[in-house]
Amino acid sequence: MREPVKVRFATPQDIDFIYDSLIELVKEARLEKRFSQTKNSLFRMIFLNDSAVEVLIGQARNNPVGLALFSMTNRNFMLFNGPGIYLHDLFVNERYRRMGIATALINQLKKIAKERQCSRIDWVLLTDNKEGKEFYKSLQCAEPVEYFQYMRINHDELGLL
Repeated sequence: MREPVKVRFATPQDIDFIYDSLIELVKEARLEKRFSQTKNSLFRMIFLNDSAVEVLIGQARNNPVGLALFSMTNRNFMLFNGPGIYLHDLFVNERYRRMGIATALINQLKKIAKERQCSRIDWVLLTDNKEGKEFYKSLQCAEPVEYFQYMRINHDELGLL
């Protein structure tokens, strides 16, 4: 029997869990050398008054075990009839996977999108993330967008503009 999952908004007391979870996420993705955040920078991004970033915490047995880090967006506003939510990161501690935590986080994100009159939820998925692909396919409501290619100007190149 699955344990009940609780989803709530993060509080400042969650910063250690958020930071540690993001460290685990970048390690799994083999991107730890690119991780540029500190606890202080994350705290400022998430909890200061003008913050545009929000975090949902998934709990099992009253312990935080997963998170969804997201923000509101108006990306591609010409193609959609309202704002969207951009999901930056979805993470569940490995020992709590396949227990409904990620699904509960996504379902709460869908409720938030509906309450805020959003037209979509967007995110990117690493091409070699097989577990993530299987999870999103299991939702039966998320599909890859084939007509976009993600482009970036890196920090080092910004000075050349």
